[in-house]
Amino acid sequence: MGSGNREQLIDTIYTAATLPGARHAAVEGLRDHFHAGAAGLYAVTGPDKSVIPIDVQGLDESFINEYRTNYVHSNPWLEAPQFMAPGVIRTDTLLDEYYEQPGFYRKTAYYNDWLRPQGFCHSLSITLQADNCCDIRFYLYRGKRDGVFECDEVDEFRDLSRHMARAAGIMQDIAGIQAKNGVLGQVLEDLDVGIAFIDRTGKLIQVNHVAGKLLGARDGLVKRSGELHALQASDDRQFSRALKAAIAIHQGIAVRSSARLDIQRDEGKRPLCVTCIPLPRNPELTGIYDAAVAVFITDPERQLVIDPEHLRKRYDFTRAEALLAQCLAQGLSLREAAKVRGTSYETARWRLKIMFQKTGAHRQVELIRLLLSEAP
Repeated sequence: MGSGNREQLIDTIYTAATLPGARHAAVEGLRDHFHAGAAGLYAVTGPDKSVIPIDVQGLDESFINEYRTNYVHSNPWLEAPQFMAPGVIRTDTLLDEYYEQPGFYRKTAYYNDWLRPQGFCHSLSITLQADNCCDIRFYLYRGKRDGVFECDEVDEFRDLSRHMARAAGIMQDIAGIQAKNGVLGQVLEDLDVGIAFIDRTGKLIQVNHVAGKLLGARDGLVKRSGELHALQASDDRQFSRALKAAIAIHQGIAVRSSARLDIQRDEGKRPLCVTCIPLPRNPELTGIYDAAVAVFITDPERQLVIDPEHLRKRYDFTRAEALLAQCLAQGLSLREAAKVRGTSYETARWRLKIMFQKTGAHRQVELIRLLLSEAP
C-alpha cells in the first residue's frame, strides 16, 4: 500500500470513531492492507465476558457463537494475562516464547478446534482499550497460503494500532456520552484530552476545561473571531483544511477527512496532537444541537510522570524495577518498555513477576492501575 493509501486508511480509522457506517470500511481496509482472510473489531463487556461484534469479517456465524460460548472464557492467552493488556501485539510465536516451548500455540485447543478448522494458521491481535467495564479488541487471521505475518508487517500493525487505539478511545468516550442521554457536563470535564465543538460554519461552540486552558494560554491554538485557529500559519492552513473536510463529512457531501495533525507550540514543548472528528447528524448523540465536528486535542506534556524514587520507597522496588514500572504506567507494552530500558524481554518479564509479588498485583492491568494511583 502506498503512502497516500496508507494515509487514507488512517483517515478512515479516525472517521470510524464517530460514524458507525465507516467502521466496516476501516476493518476492510486493514484486512486488505495486511492481506488477511479475516479481520474484526469487537468488544468484551462485563464480568460475564459478553462478546459484542462491532464489525467482524471473514468468520462464519457458527464459529463466532462458539467463541462467545467457550473461547472468550477459556483460551491460551488468558493464561498469560499480561498479553491481554492494551497495546500488546499478540503474534503466533508470542506464547511459544513465553513458555519457552516452540510450537506451544499450535498444540492448543483454541488453535486446533477453533482457528484451524476455519482455514486460518496465522494471527495478529491486540487489545486496543480496556477498563473495568469493557475491552475493545482487534484481530487479523491468515491462511497457510498467505504465510506468516513478517516482522515488518508486525511493526506496521503496531504503528497503525496506535491510531486504532486512539480512535477506539474516542468511540468509547462518545458511546459514554450517548449512554448518558446526551448530557455532556462532567463527562467532557473528566476527559484527559481537550475537546472543542465546532458548528457547520466553523464557529467554536463549546470547549472542556483542558481545551479552554490551552486556548487561554495561546498554547498552540487560539480562539480568533469566534473560530478555532492554530497559532502558526502553516499549521493553521492544515487545520483549516482538516476542519472543512470534517464538516463536509458531517453534511454528507464528502467521505474522507484528514488524519491527526501536529500543532507546533512555543517554549520547546512537544506538538499538540489534533484530530477533527465529524459528528453524526443526530444532535441527541452529543447534546449540542449545532455541533458538526468534535476537535480532540491531546497534549503530550500532560502525560503522567511517576517518580521512580517514590516507587522504590513505596514498594521496595529496585531501581531497574521502578524504571520499568514507570514505562508501563506511561502506556508502553512490556516488550516496548524492555526496549526503552535497554534490556531483554525475558529480563523484563522476570522483573514484572517480582513486581507482582511486591505489590500484590496478579495481572499487568492491576499493576498499572495501582501505579497510576500513585501519580501526583
